[in-house]
Amino acid sequence: MNGRTETSSGAGRLRRARTATYALFVSQGFVSMSWLPHTPNIADRAGLTDAQVGLGFSAVGLGSVLTIAILGPVVSRWGVRATSVPAVVLLGAAVAGIGAASTFAGFVAAVFLAGCASAAVEVAAATSASSFERAEGRPLMPSFIGSLTVGMLVGGVSGGVSIGLGVPTLPYLVGVGVAVWLVGLAAGALLLDLRAERGGEPRRLTAIAVPVLSRRLLGIVAVIFLITSVELSVASFGTLLMTRDLGTSDGVAAFSVVALLVGLGAVQLVGDRLRQAYSAAALVRTGIVAGAAAFSLALATHEPWAVLVGLGVLGAGVALLYPCGISAAAATQSAPALGVATAQTARYGAAFAAPPVVGLVSGQIGLTSAFLVLVLVVAVAGGLLAGALGRQPGLEPPLETTAVPRGTPDLKIATKERTTP
Repeated sequence: MNGRTETSSGAGRLRRARTATYALFVSQGFVSMSWLPHTPNIADRAGLTDAQVGLGFSAVGLGSVLTIAILGPVVSRWGVRATSVPAVVLLGAAVAGIGAASTFAGFVAAVFLAGCASAAVEVAAATSASSFERAEGRPLMPSFIGSLTVGMLVGGVSGGVSIGLGVPTLPYLVGVGVAVWLVGLAAGALLLDLRAERGGEPRRLTAIAVPVLSRRLLGIVAVIFLITSVELSVASFGTLLMTRDLGTSDGVAAFSVVALLVGLGAVQLVGDRLRQAYSAAALVRTGIVAGAAAFSLALATHEPWAVLVGLGVLGAGVALLYPCGISAAAATQSAPALGVATAQTARYGAAFAAPPVVGLVSGQIGLTSAFLVLVLVVAVAGGLLAGALGRQPGLEPPLETTAVPRGTPDLKIATKERTTP
């Protein structure tokens, strides 16, 4: 009887932790996109040029890369709960700071802090998701990342609706900050305190807690960096492309982000089954080529409706890159958090490097031409490197089986247990 009760309690904790992981992804995605539709208002208020907006966007990547550099060993040492809670607090405050920015320096500072906090939340959530994925031995990361995209979609729609209703930028983003505090803090408290440590006991944090490099890991990093450069640049500059190059209103321009996210979410939410049937390499290679072709043709028409459709197809094409990249990187390391952090370093490195380049190039040839060059180059290079993500359907086995800390329900057991009355 006691054993049955303990099993039931462990399974309940597991369900709550899994739900909390989804909620953490949703809240992080909501914040990351909620302010982007307000970019034209923020830029006008602070008197920013396209190049300055691009440099400001790169602060997200800079803050994220600097934070991720220490997050792998930190999560391995202290666990996902201790990482996520303070990060959520900072994230809510930073997004309100973006709304309050009235100068270029203020905009960069607020976006930098948002990047630091967002990276910490995402690494914690992705490490938790990787633990569930390893425990069940099948692809789960696409649906977890799909919840991130759902949050981004809700944030993008919320931002567009707030513009349509005439809600000022600052009060709206303060409300976003409060919302992420409520959801994120509740979710963080329910996470299992998993540590990616062999033997289940925390080790002393040292400078040698770094990922083991390999040719495959470098290939994974390269393909994530390249394809993410397209995704995040389009998300960042989509509203400016629609208003300044295509002449749409701010309200219509806000749906550029929505179109991209609809494509991302639609594929990610069925991505678990796609990964069971097809290899990561095939899915990502086919997706980036098809997405780049559709978006390029849409840009050539110079029609707003065609560009919105092209953005949706592009989003669908790149949808499985990130979840496949996280799973592949985690499989190269004995401690999942180190692989997860490496994949996310590549993603946020692209967020740091790509927007300034797009901003500077667009100042010379326009956003439409800059996007055409970017997507075509990345489609070729990303397609060639996609093999590093894995050529077999299903989830690859981890490099080594990692243990669960004392007092934490064993995921491999709890995910398979069926309790009786």
